[in-house]
Amino acid sequence: MLPSARCTSNAVGAEPPRYGSRLPCSRPLGTALSLRPDEMRRAIRAVAEGEFAVQAWLVRALQANPSIAIDAVRLVPEEKDGKSIAWRTFGVRPEGVWALLGFQNGDQLLTVNDIPVVDLETSQEVRTALKNASRIHVKFTRQRVARQVEIVSE
Repeated sequence: MLPSARCTSNAVGAEPPRYGSRLPCSRPLGTALSLRPDEMRRAIRAVAEGEFAVQAWLVRALQANPSIAIDAVRLVPEEKDGKSIAWRTFGVRPEGVWALLGFQNGDQLLTVNDIPVVDLETSQEVRTALKNASRIHVKFTRQRVARQVEIVSE
């Protein structure tokens, strides 16, 4: 891939960099890999137990490209008596946004901003609701103990 296809310059009308020259950015834009773990760690701050402040630029990045969060975890539908009741988290990457917000493997997601998370249809509702949200409230269980996480954009 040519450097000019990977990164964009901040200068309007600037020529693309020559092959072998220093790029104006260090990684591809618009992909789940475009946020490095150290950048996310600096952007997420624990305020209290179950409450996190997230810098606005990271919130905007996650809203614009949900695959950043989706690629950092595997969500599996949880069923009880043949009915989908929640999503269970697996493969939570230690450097991913889910782990940085306190989630662990095996957590059972119940609601996001009071929308039940039970199937693909409601997951789409959640995704739509989060598009412009500045505060996210997640209810979940961990080892049968009810918990919640409050995420606030700052």
